[in-house]
Amino acid sequence: MTRYLLLSSILFLLIFSASKLNSDIEVKGTFKPSGPPTEGPVRLNAGTGCIIELKQPYTIAGTLSGSLEIDYRILVKGPCGAPMGTYDETWIAYGSFTGNIDGNSKSGKFTYTANVKAGGEVFGTIIFGQGINGELKVEGKFSDGILSYKGWITKP
Repeated sequence: MTRYLLLSSILFLLIFSASKLNSDIEVKGTFKPSGPPTEGPVRLNAGTGCIIELKQPYTIAGTLSGSLEIDYRILVKGPCGAPMGTYDETWIAYGSFTGNIDGNSKSGKFTYTANVKAGGEVFGTIIFGQGINGELKVEGKFSDGILSYKGWITKP
């Protein structure tokens, strides 16, 4: 009986793991602003820092293609009015995606967090949760005007 339970458990794990692997696709590509912010930026003094609020549209290309609309709250670890990239920043945002994933029409919502080093090096994560399931790692240099993403999405 114990042997049967052990074999059944192993078989279940193998089948579950294989189905999980088959349901996710690896995605990669880039995104860049498609124009100026549609709202903001609004700067709020926050002690020795600054909070910036803005809404920015993007064009996304690669496995995901279409558009992103991202609503940011940016904590700049320096005074308002300092040139962009002078101080470290923390981005907390939410947004929406509309377009295609691996050739299938899809839309969904996500959260986006990132740490940006002085000088503009971006290290972030996008987590989809409404309409799409997946996670993207975001990297690049903000001043280049384009960021790269790589991660996984559950097949549409």
